[in-house]
Amino acid sequence: MLVAGALALLILVVATIGALLSLDLGRTEHRHWLDALKSWQQLIGSVLGFLGAAGVLVLSTAIQADNDTRKSAEAAHAIGLGLALEVERMGTGLRLGKAIGETIDLSAPPERLAQTCVNYSQALQHHLLAVTPVYDAVLPRMVDFGDHNLSIFVRFYGFFYDFQQGLKDVDQTACGAAPADEITYIQHQVTGGLGYYKLIADNYPIAAADIDSATPASPASPGSSAPSASTSNP
Repeated sequence: MLVAGALALLILVVATIGALLSLDLGRTEHRHWLDALKSWQQLIGSVLGFLGAAGVLVLSTAIQADNDTRKSAEAAHAIGLGLALEVERMGTGLRLGKAIGETIDLSAPPERLAQTCVNYSQALQHHLLAVTPVYDAVLPRMVDFGDHNLSIFVRFYGFFYDFQQGLKDVDQTACGAAPADEITYIQHQVTGGLGYYKLIADNYPIAAADIDSATPASPASPGSSAPSASTSNP
């Protein structure tokens, strides 16, 4: 864009000089257009020298701007790839939560379902990644993320932090009062988190979210209520 602007300015200046020469030739007693050109020689030389210097400056500025744009894109990609690899580790806990949630029998007796609820919450708290060193390291450089990275990573990390905090409220008291509701809450949160994960997996080479073929959590047969045992005493 800068080069195009400089070229347009050069054409405008040359056209202006040509117009002034024509006007001068018509209003003075120069016998030939070469005489008028000679009288303008010093001014034309100065103008062309200025345009040459300005052209070099504009060209160098354009090259520098292109280099800066390329470096910014490379930095954003490097940051995004590092974050995506960390998200891949974080997704392990979410996929585990999805697998456990799909096997829970919501029609189980309240006492058993309450214990399953507690075990489910504790299992997720244990397996969800507790620290995010990559995100913490690059957070001060958020300006280098790029708009696309910001739109997918900040949402995922924001969800993940809120989910971890929310799991702390899914305790013995909450599960005893409304176990099915608490389990359903966790299931929905896990599904939503995997949705955010999929946005990242679609843009970076990490493990697929594998949620397209997922079936909604539903009550299983009474004989398959063993997930409470699989999550007991995590």
